[in-house]
Amino acid sequence: MSTSTQGSGAQLEAAWRDLSSAWERTTDDWRDVKAQEFAKQFLDRLPGLLSGAKQAIEDIDVLLRKMRHDCE
Repeated sequence: MSTSTQGSGAQLEAAWRDLSSAWERTTDDWRDVKAQEFAKQFLDRLPGLLSGAKQAIEDIDVLLRKMRHDCE
């Protein structure tokens, strides 16, 4: 992976870790039905979406490498 695409993937992973950590702290105080609804509606889907985004970043990296190679 090129440096810029590696950085993007790493940023996504770091953001997910930060969000997960913040959510864990939040659920220490927020444990009602609305918290569960929020998690289900927004947070539970994120790992799959992030996986797809990381795959797209890797695919873009492959295309960028091919373009660079073809232009040399």
